[in-house]
Amino acid sequence: MPKFSRKRMILTRLERLKRDLEAGSRELRLSLIERLEEIFNLASDLAGGRVETQTEGGVRARVSLAERWRWTRVAAHTAKMIAGLSESLDERALNEQLMELEALIREAAGRSGLQVTEA
Repeated sequence: MPKFSRKRMILTRLERLKRDLEAGSRELRLSLIERLEEIFNLASDLAGGRVETQTEGGVRARVSLAERWRWTRVAAHTAKMIAGLSESLDERALNEQLMELEALIREAAGRSGLQVTEA
C-alpha cells in the first residue's frame, strides 16, 4: 500500500483550489464584462444619437441633448468599470462602482421620465 504525505495532499488540494478559484473568477469577470458591455452599448446608443426617440408612457418623445449628456456619463462610467474588471476582480470596489453606476442610471432615466425596474 503506497504511503502519501498528508502535507503533500494538503498542498495538492490547495493548488487545485487556487486553480479552480482562478478559473471561476475569470469566468465571473468575463460574465460581468459581458453584462456591462450590454449596458455600455445601450447607453452609448442613447448618447450617440443612434436612438432619436424614446417611448415614455405610451408617447414617443425625442431624446434631448441634456439626456444624451447624462447617458454619455453612464457609458463612460461603464467603460471605466469594464477596464477595471479586465485587470482584476475587486469585489468591494466593484460594489461601490455598481452603486455609482446605478445612481447615474437612475439620474439619467428619472429626468427623462423612464422608470427603472429590476429584472
